[in-house]
Amino acid sequence: WPTAFAYLDGKLLKIYSSHAEGGIEAGAPAGTITGVSKAGLEVSTGKGLLIIRDLQLENKKRMKAYEFSKGYRDLHGKSLN
Repeated sequence: WPTAFAYLDGKLLKIYSSHAEGGIEAGAPAGTITGVSKAGLEVSTGKGLLIIRDLQLENKKRMKAYEFSKGYRDLHGKSLN
């Protein structure tokens, strides 16, 4: 199953579903989580936002990003590496 991945707080984060929102200036460095909505995690890129919808944190089950955000505090401002 193809995935993208990044690291969040040193843990592997698999990204199963996402989409780009071009033309939106987040005003934050690329890779910064700038918001959370029911659509998913909003991550700043060089040319807009990446909305992550489905993900899986290392040693956890796959889930919707919004559900993940309920159990993972203080995501706003964190960096994906």
